[in-house]
Amino acid sequence: MQASATVMLAAPKAGLKRTTPGGRVFLADIGMPALLFSTARASLEAVYRIAELVELV
Repeated sequence: MQASATVMLAAPKAGLKRTTPGGRVFLADIGMPALLFSTARASLEAVYRIAELVELV
């Protein structure tokens, strides 16, 4: 069975680098403050300015 999409909640997951996700990959804003992700705060804020659900390519 192959997934048609993968949705990551709040922030990209490190484990995604070690595997090939099924289908399209999305990042969903679930309302967690970006400041909780100190190393990626600026990147997350930029992505969430685009939309609450963003496809990563």
